[in-house]
Amino acid sequence: MPIRNEEGTEVEADIFFMAYTLDNPAPKRPLMFSFNGGPGSASIWLHLGAIGPRRVKMLPDGGMPQPPFELIDNEDTWLDQTDLVFIDPVGTGYSRATKKDLAKKFFSVRGDISSVGEFIRLYLSRYQRWNSPLFLVGESYGTTRAAGLSGYLIDRGIALNGVVLVSSVLNFQTLEFTRGNDLPYCFICQPTRRRRGITRNYHPISNSRTLPAF
Repeated sequence: MPIRNEEGTEVEADIFFMAYTLDNPAPKRPLMFSFNGGPGSASIWLHLGAIGPRRVKMLPDGGMPQPPFELIDNEDTWLDQTDLVFIDPVGTGYSRATKKDLAKKFFSVRGDISSVGEFIRLYLSRYQRWNSPLFLVGESYGTTRAAGLSGYLIDRGIALNGVVLVSSVLNFQTLEFTRGNDLPYCFICQPTRRRRGITRNYHPISNSRTLPAF
């Protein structure tokens, strides 16, 4: 997808994407834009490791198998619920600035958000999806991107129906193990069983065990 400058006179970057959509989708069929984080990561991880229609076959414990590697049907894909568009931001995957001196424009928080936001606007127009329920899913730094895109898009008349944050990083202080910053330890030192109990209580799987049991 070509991304032009504000004047529309020059293509400054090309954004690569992979889309899985139904032919002639119903008006209420949701559309979800997906991206990973890094920054500097393509969307391959959510695409082939989590929510796409196919995934990389792993060992039962989640470890990497020996070659040859395989793709298998993903029984947990979200495609049965929504159309999926996987976006590679500029500088990741096959997405590139058209000139080397333009690349730095996209390698910033604002530049990243504006280019992905412009891609979404163009996609909605080109594929006539303005009336579809719209969702974002971001992973790691992609959650920071998703948060910024929410405001960027609404300021340009594109309202979202929801945002999914995977491995959320909205406060970078939670990642920095530095002197005087104890916040990261508050997260990694929670007893694992207690943390799982909180998750199960919020997303109940069965009534056999409750939060106090943990």
